[in-house]
Amino acid sequence: LEKAETEIFRAAIAESLRVMMWLGDIDAEQNNLFNGLLKLTDIYPCKEVDFSDSGWHPDMAVDFLLGLWNNADVRLRALKNEGNLAYFVTSEIYDAYEHYLDQLGGDSAYVELVGGRRVLHYHGIPVIDMNISHIIPEGSSPRCILTDRRNLVLAVNASDYPGAEVRMWYNPDEMENRQRAVFMVGCEILDEQLLVMAD
Repeated sequence: LEKAETEIFRAAIAESLRVMMWLGDIDAEQNNLFNGLLKLTDIYPCKEVDFSDSGWHPDMAVDFLLGLWNNADVRLRALKNEGNLAYFVTSEIYDAYEHYLDQLGGDSAYVELVGGRRVLHYHGIPVIDMNISHIIPEGSSPRCILTDRRNLVLAVNASDYPGAEVRMWYNPDEMENRQRAVFMVGCEILDEQLLVMAD
């Protein structure tokens, strides 16, 4: 039972960190422990592709991906062969792009439609669902970021940070198990020139 509870506690911390990595905002009411990557993209002057005049509809998924590639810094495009570039997208774009692929003719499209796809790619670059659409406010614009994975950093220090602790105990008064984790965490974009986004 203790092992199961520890795993649940660990998974909850990991999920909370994942959400804050993208949506953290020190000025917000929730997820406000540190600024996440989407907040940092508002702070840094990274290159942005504006689709606001076009409105959003599912067929625009390919336009989002192509627009980011066409507007990417030359240094970012040069990193393609290293295999670390990725499109990080909200679920609307991910689902629309998968639907777009389903409509393509050919045997491979049929096989993928029936069996599913493990990972989506656009011109050899992975398309990764940030899985935050259920958390961001309804009506928010879809987000799409193209960058080198090594450019996005989440750092967690649970060992030599003063006051750091991970503790679990039983509270007999409330007849329930309690947990506490105190550690240092933050994220950073190493080079804003190697990031292009659309929203």
